[in-house]
Amino acid sequence: LLYGFLKGWNSEKCAQFGWASGAFVVTLLDDFGLPADEEMIWSIWEGNARVKR
Repeated sequence: LLYGFLKGWNSEKCAQFGWASGAFVVTLLDDFGLPADEEMIWSIWEGNARVKR
């Protein structure tokens, strides 16, 4: 969420990005996520099951 607010996004877009980031993190063995870029997180939000890592 904080990333989105710092980028100046509206609250709905921030929530979507936060949700997709959380979905990404639960697929990892570590307790944190370091996505390659925003595009990867947005592809998760769009329902793309083939996320490039």
